[in-house]
Amino acid sequence: MQRHTHASPDNHDDTELELSLAKWRLGADRRELLADATRCAAAASASNAHRVLAAAWALMIADNLCDERAATAVMRGVTPAIDKPGVDESAAACLHMVYHTAFGNPHTGLDAAHRLTDSQLAAPDGGNKAKYLSHAAAALRLCGAPILEARQAAAAALEIAQRLGLAAYAAPAANQITLTFLAEGDTATARAWFEKALWLMERSADTVGRSTILSNGAEIALRERRLGDAERLITESEKAVGPARSPRSDIRHVSFRWRLGLLRGDADPTDHDLTHFAHLHRRTRKANGQDFATAVLVDLLLLRGRRRDASRLLTAYVRQFRRPGASLEPDLERLRGELGVG
Repeated sequence: MQRHTHASPDNHDDTELELSLAKWRLGADRRELLADATRCAAAASASNAHRVLAAAWALMIADNLCDERAATAVMRGVTPAIDKPGVDESAAACLHMVYHTAFGNPHTGLDAAHRLTDSQLAAPDGGNKAKYLSHAAAALRLCGAPILEARQAAAAALEIAQRLGLAAYAAPAANQITLTFLAEGDTATARAWFEKALWLMERSADTVGRSTILSNGAEIALRERRLGDAERLITESEKAVGPARSPRSDIRHVSFRWRLGLLRGDADPTDHDLTHFAHLHRRTRKANGQDFATAVLVDLLLLRGRRRDASRLLTAYVRQFRRPGASLEPDLERLRGELGVG
């Protein structure tokens, strides 16, 4: 990752990653950030420790872009550095956790998440500990650990962040707690945590993080059939993400809009609408968290009388493309039963 200063492009330090993260939060071009981080992860002139940290960051961007090829390139570039002296155990575990949670083997991702949380038991409280525990909470939830385990990791991250006044880490941790209750179907408690996460985010300049939290609030509102709140939160989430749109955010907002229409009874998708939605689905179907959008697309196909297409798409998603680990969301379970998809 090249430094945007007058320093030599061969200089690599933590300032690079801090600058990249700040740009991310302000909505900078994701492809440029990914290219910079990928170059940094492979740079022979950088320390091994720095390369591993840069690689983990690059993988998070690749996950946001649903770019498996880019993730493979990142791992190929950083692999020679992972086991070298000077690489922190937590950083190496986080790297493996991020890759395998998003792109690789969920069982390996779960093992790495456990190594990361174990390594943090004796670590001093601070930003790194709060960050690692929050990331681990997401991986534990997505890779099939008991939900309570994920919630405990997120709660520990939140406690550290709030006690030390680390606003940038508090809201993401609260958001992870929101998602654990949403995964259990407890929308009332999820809503309370969403409101806390949003309040904590008010103190942060992270517009992208704010959009993510708002989108989770929109999903909760849709599940509770609070349609006016859902429409408002969808609009606010779309505005917050602004130019930092990604395939993930696009399909999330599109699926929310169509679920809203289905619940109101005024959804009337054209062939063009369905083609556009299907294109987004193909770009994102191998990523985590795509049950909601897939269920909406299948419901729209059924609405148009395209039962065979709906069954084919759902079968392919469940049997071939869906990331294993997390349990199926209720709407997808309903559709599996309705269409007889095993």
